[in-house]
Amino acid sequence: MKHVQTFENFINEQTLNEYGAYPEMYSILSIGTVNISTGKSKYFNIYDTWKEHTVEIYKDKSPGGSDKYKLVFTSGSQPINNRDKSAPKAGDMRSFKDDQRGNPLFPGEFVDSCPIGDLKSIAAKYGIKSATGYTYK
Repeated sequence: MKHVQTFENFINEQTLNEYGAYPEMYSILSIGTVNISTGKSKYFNIYDTWKEHTVEIYKDKSPGGSDKYKLVFTSGSQPINNRDKSAPKAGDMRSFKDDQRGNPLFPGEFVDSCPIGDLKSIAAKYGIKSATGYTYK
């Protein structure tokens, strides 16, 4: 049986580095809720601004997260590799922290990734109409 680690246990097992941050977490910055149909977010339109980017889709696995989807945008044409340098695959878990404050945000289960131009069709496959968006920092 596979060991399931809760987010709280993960946080408790982490050691803060010299900067007071959790080194094993991926740093991301929120861009607010993204409307998949229009591309509008809190700050800009993702389709107009990020034409060549990739979108990673995660399920929020934090307590109370109720499997809500989260979108994480990369600055390139590929998803970001796992810490062990392997390409992410469905079911991989990642933990994310706020780039500005360093505090934990959510543990996410990798669902899928796609070029930003395919987001509407891929999101429809999962029933996503809007989701909180983030960008790697």
